[in-house]
Amino acid sequence: TLPAWKTATRLMTSEQRENIQTNVCGCVSEKAPNSVTTIELATAAIDPTARATIVNQVVSETVNACVAEVLRK
Repeated sequence: TLPAWKTATRLMTSEQRENIQTNVCGCVSEKAPNSVTTIELATAAIDPTARATIVNQVVSETVNACVAEVLRK
């Protein structure tokens, strides 16, 4: 679990966490494609090690941005 998620949901009920998680997941699916450059896609297609690094980076950045966005609403 990412630090932003742990901090943001520490004092929430399980129902509140589920609602936020649903909103964050939707946000991530919308934003993730915008977070990857063409060069990163090409590199990921060729190099499995780079692929894992790129995926982890994009997921972390996108989830953190979405947690912040959802909590501002």
